[in-house]
Amino acid sequence: MTFRIRRLVPGRRVGGRCVRPTAWNRSAPSCTRSVRLRGRIARELAAGTNRLRYRGRLAGRRLRPGRYMLVARARDAAENVSATRRAKFTIVR
Repeated sequence: MTFRIRRLVPGRRVGGRCVRPTAWNRSAPSCTRSVRLRGRIARELAAGTNRLRYRGRLAGRRLRPGRYMLVARARDAAENVSATRRAKFTIVR
């Protein structure tokens, strides 16, 4: 399993896309965009249901308080990749 973390941050809807807020697009409708953080968590797990504890760290650093999305993808011995699964979570302090 490979787990990646994305931070959910404010954005502005411009041209059908959610982009970084700037002085030029401040009057555009707001949206939420996700920014991929450096690092990943890779674990070899047995087939079936597994449970992992996540301590809010990535690449040796604590995550800042805010909203995040966990993106999980499995790969088997034959290099077949599963569909991506996502779960949102919040770091409070």
